[in-house]
Amino acid sequence: MINNRNIKKINCFFFFFIITLVQKWLFAQTKMSLPMAIETSIKNNMTLKRERLKAEYHQKMIETYKNIPSTIISGGFGQMNSSYIDNRFAIGQSFSLPIVYFNQKKLLTEEWKSVLLGVNIKEVELKKMITELYYSLIY
Repeated sequence: MINNRNIKKINCFFFFFIITLVQKWLFAQTKMSLPMAIETSIKNNMTLKRERLKAEYHQKMIETYKNIPSTIISGGFGQMNSSYIDNRFAIGQSFSLPIVYFNQKKLLTEEWKSVLLGVNIKEVELKKMITELYYSLIY
């Protein structure tokens, strides 16, 4: 038979059991310093990752400055200019002057540099936001 005293012991046991289980979640947060917060946010920020991937894309695009068109091969068979049967074959290749390729490479390099500056700006903005938030939480 369960009496009032046994119910109190059981309630007390369950209370301490639940407290020990919940204690892990109650004190799960760790204190974070400002440099740790900045480092974590820079590492995990999706906008910054996207900007870095964009910079990597533009860096690889520099190698594509030589845009040489394909070779054109054509031919003909039949009566073209006279009553006789003629054969005609032609091969054509077009290209630009070397200064055009030089300027294309220079343009792609400058685009890459501007994207790198954008990455640095985003990183500085993120550091500023994290610092403001950190100190406002401390305050």
